[in-house]
Amino acid sequence: MNTSSKAITSDTFVCVAVLEKPIIWVKNEVQVVMLVSISPTEHRQLQTFYKMTTGLMQDTKAIDDLIAKPDYINFIRLLCQDREN
Repeated sequence: MNTSSKAITSDTFVCVAVLEKPIIWVKNEVQVVMLVSISPTEHRQLQTFYKMTTGLMQDTKAIDDLIAKPDYINFIRLLCQDREN
């Protein structure tokens, strides 16, 4: 996983890509990619964001559902599901 410790933007945002076919990322097959930009000054709900995205990325069924229906509404629905972490 590539990460940067230097702030590039002043806004917090997430870009999500659901690929038509998996690619190899390091040694793993990946079909959903999330690029995250965290504001250097805005951290109000950062822990909530991390908990929700980690829960989603660890939920194989939810990822399969996102791949099957890769649209914004489905992504938000899956992201907001209650999960036991």
